[in-house]
Amino acid sequence: MGVFVRSVTPTQSVCPSGPYASVALACCEGDRTTSLHAIKLDVSRTFPALGLFQPGNPLHSPLHDLLAAYVAYKPEIGYVQGMSFLAAILLLVMDNTFEAFVMFANILERPCHRAFYSLDEAEFAVTKPPLPARKLLKLH
Repeated sequence: MGVFVRSVTPTQSVCPSGPYASVALACCEGDRTTSLHAIKLDVSRTFPALGLFQPGNPLHSPLHDLLAAYVAYKPEIGYVQGMSFLAAILLLVMDNTFEAFVMFANILERPCHRAFYSLDEAEFAVTKPPLPARKLLKLH
């Protein structure tokens, strides 16, 4: 299934050079930031009915590591509540955590997603005009 997901997203990697593990470790070795605290809280809240992301279960650590690595990679965005659900879906369909991280970083580089997760309302308005305006344009 990972092959399908890779085919519908950009193939150009936006990830930093070097192994994924070193990025995750660099983030986790530093002081506990607000983002890391939010990640710790949200990981176990991600798809609770599945039971895969709760402490002690197989995808708890990979999800935490992926999100912590993203905080290190894009500290200007950090972690925003809701990112864990996108990352969790990628972990479920990709072959490994590194591939899921690459895909996650690529998705969040798209203008609409970047604006949404950076909480930049002005940039988001540029990428997605208000719904009524889009509907009116289609009627013309």
